[in-house]
Amino acid sequence: MIRLWLADVVVLVHFAFVIYIAVGGFIAWRWPRTIYTHLVAVAWGIGMLLVGYSCPLTILERDLRGEGADTPGFIDRYVEGILYPEEFTPHLRALMTVAVIVSYAGFIRLRSRRRPQRGLEPASRGASDQAQLISRQAGSPQWSADQSRI
Repeated sequence: MIRLWLADVVVLVHFAFVIYIAVGGFIAWRWPRTIYTHLVAVAWGIGMLLVGYSCPLTILERDLRGEGADTPGFIDRYVEGILYPEEFTPHLRALMTVAVIVSYAGFIRLRSRRRPQRGLEPASRGASDQAQLISRQAGSPQWSADQSRI
């Protein structure tokens, strides 16, 4: 009984993992440090598709249910034919790929906006602000409307 419950928990974790592969790059827009875990998840997913090795979550679920290696995997059992027709699999893989690429492009764009570019601020501004601050501290009578913004 507990093994079947644990197998169901593994299925939920598996669903969360697949969803994370699809949207994790967008999550990184808000929490940038998660991009590293997403890169690992995407690499793992690509490896499973290209190389064909089994997912450890599928192996764990099969073991908990007492099933053999000949039973269908997670996608075949819970996704294809249930959430969408099997013939749409290549289209959905392409859609997930586009989602990952768009999320990474947006992540790179957001990160480049947040980081100040060195050397773009005029050097004279920093020097003039320093000079105005020093003249005010020295009690200089030269006070203008421009200096009030400091």
